[in-house]
Amino acid sequence: MIKRIFQDLDECILHTLVSTTPTQDYVEFTLGEDMTIYRSMIRPCAKKLFAYYNKIVGKENVYILTTATRDYAEALNRLGEFGLDPDHILTREDIVKYSYRGAWSNDSTTIEHPLADKDNILIDNLQWKYNMSKLLLLGIDVDNYHQTEEYYGVGYYDDPKEANFLKGIKKFINKRHNSVAADFK
Repeated sequence: MIKRIFQDLDECILHTLVSTTPTQDYVEFTLGEDMTIYRSMIRPCAKKLFAYYNKIVGKENVYILTTATRDYAEALNRLGEFGLDPDHILTREDIVKYSYRGAWSNDSTTIEHPLADKDNILIDNLQWKYNMSKLLLLGIDVDNYHQTEEYYGVGYYDDPKEANFLKGIKKFINKRHNSVAADFK
């Protein structure tokens, strides 16, 4: 069973360049007092992926979890048309809010978020060992973590890499969901 699905952003379903123009389709936005220009290439299947998640667990159980800032993640949710409500976007600020340093060491630890549940899953491009703060925040172990291939742009909807990306996620969700998940259509 899957309680909630958490999806990472950068190098997973999109890639962002700062002050450089990509050679493929991108969305552009400006953030911060210094008016930095961001250009993000979004996986062609990203919108379809969120629709798939909504079909599997319901929109109320689909989230973004990223180490990016809130304004950045909310801009990409809007521009990528992922359809998540702002309270379904967990960011760097949330991770920091649930982290602390010990009194006797510089080691940081993370406590569980109110949404933590052993049946949550996380889809991310990093190896799980580099994402311990996210696993602890969500209250999950490595069995509920799926590592995807990294994305740096240059993907097209009919690209075999896109199909493999979707198949890998679908296979993982089927295994975790203990039922036949809906097809990508």
